[in-house]
Amino acid sequence: MINNKDGGMCLTDGFGPSTGNSILGNTVDYGITLASHVPHSGAYNNLVA
Repeated sequence: MINNKDGGMCLTDGFGPSTGNSILGNTVDYGITLASHVPHSGAYNNLVA
């Protein structure tokens, strides 16, 4: 759980695939970034609602 996150959230594949994450109830007006930089790794199968 992340509370009071100033500046937003970033899910990245910098250390391996970013998969299976759920971001639910984002009621604060901060951004959510799903970044994919590594070939054959990626940010996929994530839920943002």
